[in-house]
Amino acid sequence: MKSLSFLLILTLCAATCFAQTKADSLKAAAIFNKSKDAYAHLKTYTDSGKVIRTMITEHTSKTAMIFKTVYTSAGDFNFDGYKEGQSNSLYTVNRTANTTKTWWGITDKETNATNITNAMAGTVGALSGNTTVIPQLLMPSEFKGLNVFKGLKQCSLVGDEKINGKDCYIIKGERISGVTKIWIAKSDFLIRKIEGESIVNPAKTEASLRQAIAIGKTRGLNYSNLEDALKTYHEIGVRDSLSGHPRRPFTVKESYVIVPVTDHKVNPVLLKYRPNREVAL
Repeated sequence: MKSLSFLLILTLCAATCFAQTKADSLKAAAIFNKSKDAYAHLKTYTDSGKVIRTMITEHTSKTAMIFKTVYTSAGDFNFDGYKEGQSNSLYTVNRTANTTKTWWGITDKETNATNITNAMAGTVGALSGNTTVIPQLLMPSEFKGLNVFKGLKQCSLVGDEKINGKDCYIIKGERISGVTKIWIAKSDFLIRKIEGESIVNPAKTEASLRQAIAIGKTRGLNYSNLEDALKTYHEIGVRDSLSGHPRRPFTVKESYVIVPVTDHKVNPVLLKYRPNREVAL
């Protein structure tokens, strides 16, 4: 009889936990939907932020990226990002009057892009961080629905916390590559912080880069930044093989802090295309 009672208690506990997990998942999905809707209906948006990227291999290394985003619902857009401590690493993406241009201080090269998606793709490898998180939410149709929420599984509310004075929900989810936590403000449903951890397989990454570059060439796209990244991955692979240490998967951690300002009068200067400059460090 005791065994039966114990089994019943276990069954009830499991059912309660399952119901709670499902409820949390539904709450997380509702918050994600409110967040996507909030970004998609903004008239103006400006942010500033920082991404810290940590690579954990035999030797841990960190890079930090500073960024600023400016957007209006009329279609004007500007993104500036640079690696902290490298004043000439500024990468700027600008769209004004349906003309999209990019400029990178490292190469001092200006390019005309066919759209924002292709223009922002070049910043990812150059700045060692995912720079498309906010633009994807501001311009969902141009990024074809891709966003930081998509692909997250087993999502649940894991608490709340103040970020820069704003009360935020903390939602944790899982991707194939690892775990992601997102802090979303309760007042406006905008993202204030993201933390992600993933396992990177260098061999698979190199193969993916080769495939992306091949597809880009057939479409006439400029993927010079991806080609630079591919060269780096290949050189690392050759070096490790010669030293008797085949490439092994490694961990990458990324931490974003974002400070947004919305529905305000945007300084026109921030929306102008401003290449050939260094940032003040």
